[in-house]
Amino acid sequence: MNSFECKICGDKHQLITLIESPTPDIFGRITRGELNQQLDVVAKSIFIVNREYGLFESELKIEINDIEDNLDLFVWIKIDGKRFYKIVNENGKSGIISMKGQLVGQIPFYSTDIEVIIDIDLDIDEPAQVTKILCDGNLKKDFEKGISSERLIEMLTNLYLTKISEIKMK
Repeated sequence: MNSFECKICGDKHQLITLIESPTPDIFGRITRGELNQQLDVVAKSIFIVNREYGLFESELKIEINDIEDNLDLFVWIKIDGKRFYKIVNENGKSGIISMKGQLVGQIPFYSTDIEVIIDIDLDIDEPAQVTKILCDGNLKKDFEKGISSERLIEMLTNLYLTKISEIKMK
């Protein structure tokens, strides 16, 4: 299934299973000199601001139960920077560490006031993996139980309808 017929407009739309949230504004504001803050690039998808908090690009996979695919949401998670450095110093600079964090920015279909647990693999330069959703709601339910292709089409129809321009779709 590569496309679906939209019940709203009647057009065929691409079935999208990978959505990236935009990079947090703070990166641009720091690099443009609008904010006098230190930005440490720990890895391609791990940034620490003023050693106070970290912003981690993270992959949140939601299984699509009736087709062989996942809905892959690339999101940004805010974590405590001091705690991150403490864990890295205690455990060394390799291996997998788990941290509690807060979802940052907009994710289509879901609320953004959500706490998560992410696993950060310090040995590879890849996004962290969301391993647990701590707050009740649709995201937790979908993460734990998966979604149907019908639910995905309903979500994408709403996305196309609202035309959220900030979100890059692939």
